[in-house]
Amino acid sequence: MKVLGFNFIKMHVERQQALAQRLSKNLNIDFTEITKENVDFVKAAAIYNIGFKYSVEYLDASAKKETKMGEVLLEGVLTISLEKEEDKDFSKTYKKKEMNNSLKEALFNFLLKKCTPRAVDIEDQINLPVHLPIPQVNFNWESKK
Repeated sequence: MKVLGFNFIKMHVERQQALAQRLSKNLNIDFTEITKENVDFVKAAAIYNIGFKYSVEYLDASAKKETKMGEVLLEGVLTISLEKEEDKDFSKTYKKKEMNNSLKEALFNFLLKKCTPRAVDIEDQINLPVHLPIPQVNFNWESKK
């Protein structure tokens, strides 16, 4: 698999005025649409456009009923090429929005690498807590002997 293109088509962010003290954060990545492209100049590989949705939801963890306190939503299209062997397996299952685990793992890792920094930047701009732990420096540690 080779990634030929990556584009965001929608960025949406929403935040409640007053955030709850305890928030739970849910990260979700979905593939929304998979289409095969007919490209004349590429004969050795199959080209697919894969629509995706990367979302982080902020929920009030202290309430009995989970209330949405904020959301970061990124939608886009990922264009990939598959060799003939990969395409045989993929073409059998993509119409049902299914794919084998090795391809799904590679796509998820690529999307995490591309979308997470953008989501962290957006969260910072509207004062939402970052959805993943940020490394911190601690100078008050004792060396182990």
